[in-house]
Amino acid sequence: MLHDTVHLTYPISLYFAKEGAWIKDLEVLACDLEDNDIIIGMDTITRGDLAITNKNGETRFSFRIPPQEHIEFEYTTLMYQKSLP
Repeated sequence: MLHDTVHLTYPISLYFAKEGAWIKDLEVLACDLEDNDIIIGMDTITRGDLAITNKNGETRFSFRIPPQEHIEFEYTTLMYQKSLP
């Protein structure tokens, strides 16, 4: 059965207080996100630098705008002993 669906969209502006930066005139879709406040799309993410880290089970999300540089994480080399049959 085909149903007509109405999607409510709103124009908003996002303000990043730490950077003092605005992203204006974003069209957003209204939806029930339960435990989340916002979903940020790639159209917004590509305007800045994004990093997601997880240490000791604590996930952190960092975003800055405007983009400043490429973020490269240093890798720790772990030695594994490989058992051969």
